[in-house]
Amino acid sequence: ALMLLTACIPFVVSFFIVLFIFLAGRRRLAEFRDKRLVQEHMSRSLSKAFTTADEHEHLLAAEGAYTPDRVRAMVDATSFFYMFEEWLGYLDVDKSLSAEVFITVVFVLFVFLPASLVYSAGILIRATYVEAQCEYRPDRCKCLSEVHPWDFVPNAIQLFAYVYCGITCEEMSLYFLRISHNIYRRITRVLFYTILFLMWWFTVFLFTVVAFFICIGVFTRPVWLLPYAIAFVGLIACVSTYYFRLVKFRTRVRKAVECRLVKYRNELLRAMPATVIDVLIIKNMDAAMADNGQSQPQIITKCLQFALIQVGIYGFLFVGFAAFTQRSDQVAGGINSFLVFTVALAGRQFAVGFTGQGIVKEQVTIVERKIMVSLRRVFEMVTDQVDMARRMFLKMRFGIDQAGVGETDATSEGSSSGESLEQQEMQQRQMLEG
Repeated sequence: ALMLLTACIPFVVSFFIVLFIFLAGRRRLAEFRDKRLVQEHMSRSLSKAFTTADEHEHLLAAEGAYTPDRVRAMVDATSFFYMFEEWLGYLDVDKSLSAEVFITVVFVLFVFLPASLVYSAGILIRATYVEAQCEYRPDRCKCLSEVHPWDFVPNAIQLFAYVYCGITCEEMSLYFLRISHNIYRRITRVLFYTILFLMWWFTVFLFTVVAFFICIGVFTRPVWLLPYAIAFVGLIACVSTYYFRLVKFRTRVRKAVECRLVKYRNELLRAMPATVIDVLIIKNMDAAMADNGQSQPQIITKCLQFALIQVGIYGFLFVGFAAFTQRSDQVAGGINSFLVFTVALAGRQFAVGFTGQGIVKEQVTIVERKIMVSLRRVFEMVTDQVDMARRMFLKMRFGIDQAGVGETDATSEGSSSGESLEQQEMQQRQMLEG
């Protein structure tokens, strides 16, 4: 009963964790699709923005952006790997060869890393089970080579890893080959999301089981397992604190940039229509944020680097503890726990950073100015292009008007000369009759 309870709790907890991640991703996908439909419709409406003076005539109309055909095309295009590439910041940009290689490597790691963890877990489960069954058997070698009744469990886990790799590689290949969105690709996408949910569920379940047993072990063998529990809790707390600090900083920077853009937008209205300005802001805001290290992938990368550094420090400490201390020594266990707690405390202090209001405000101002410099360059370049296009349009229109005036003058001259000839002929006829 106790083993069943210890397995059910991580099972349920991991399910809700993965369900929360998928629901958050679904909400993010819906927001992205709405935003992309709006951008495409605004881009198609730019011609109206230059040809009409009434701003309400070229603002976004919901029925124009959310037609069934466009919504269906957007749903078909926004696959998982499409969103993954957008999250990396390489979507709809000119990519170099190194960037293409980097994207491919990241995709391949995403496919095979969870599968390798699950496959290794299957091997470890079988090895642990066989070792427990054959520990006290006199024919140990024969026992290790026998087929045990629970061997189907690790075999099923390994088969699940193979199926995951196959379906995920199929979905990734269809994305890279830009295959049309037919019924086969839609079925493959459904299978991919199903197997992805199950794979993440099982992966999180494994980590949850390890953490749960470490927490239980603290009460049974505190001298031995307390440093591991402190390291685990400290790692989660430090990485979470560091992540929320970076997200909060990015939010403050974005709000500062948006406030500055409200003032700058009024200046730009003198040079170009409002729709053009809105399209430029939407398309260049995220790019400018990413160029200054304020995108979501860059924040995740920083958190991963921070986590790897902490894992390396903890690993170094645990190797030293295993080599130079005894597990049953209470004094050594207390010293080990104190050292691990000190490392966790130092990591948290780094994650919190300098919390002074003046320092944070100064950092926000510095980043905000850099972003505004990038956006001003884009706006100035587009303003010059729009001004040049308007001048060319006016010159062409002036030339057309002049040509029309010339044709009108020539027509009037031709008609007046024709009338004078007719009058001369009438006079000659009257003289001859007289």
